[in-house]
Amino acid sequence: MTKRWTKWMVMAAALLAAPVMAATGPSEDVLGRPVPADDGRPTLVIYTNRSTESSLGEYALPMLYELREENPRVVVKVDMRDIPGLFHGVARGKIKQGYHDSLRDMQQLFVAKGEPAPKDMGKQFFLVADAKGESHQSVGLEKGFDVPVVQAFGADGRELARGALPKVGDKIQRALSADHELASNASGGSAR
Repeated sequence: MTKRWTKWMVMAAALLAAPVMAATGPSEDVLGRPVPADDGRPTLVIYTNRSTESSLGEYALPMLYELREENPRVVVKVDMRDIPGLFHGVARGKIKQGYHDSLRDMQQLFVAKGEPAPKDMGKQFFLVADAKGESHQSVGLEKGFDVPVVQAFGADGRELARGALPKVGDKIQRALSADHELASNASGGSAR
């Protein structure tokens, strides 16, 4: 092999090893916080839009409760392509209120189950308004999709599972649980 060929192979390997989670779309949530990626914490990314948001409470909240042991970061990306641009400001305000409502609902779910909510829940929950739908397009979702889609990423940023709610819920739980167990074994018993 020549040096030039080796250089190209190293560059190709670096591109292939690039973090999978470094996706397109906004990098801040509706509160103006940067959305972290690939920092050693498992992450759930939930893709929703105006017509699918009502089903999130029914399917996503129970799934998140079941994943309390894995304690993933949750990033909900709201596709705003089906909202006229003139109303994006109003929609962002409603999405921001949705952030607070979702936190309250999640805390109430923990209390109803007799458990304390994670202390860092508010710091690990991000609601992103995607005006152009870039992140949704990057996973193949057309404007006006009709079911929320979930992606699970391991602590190393690898995609572990993806699919539509509610069908994919068990698959997501199994994937994150297995990843959590592997991370725990690799670190000598503590995944955090």
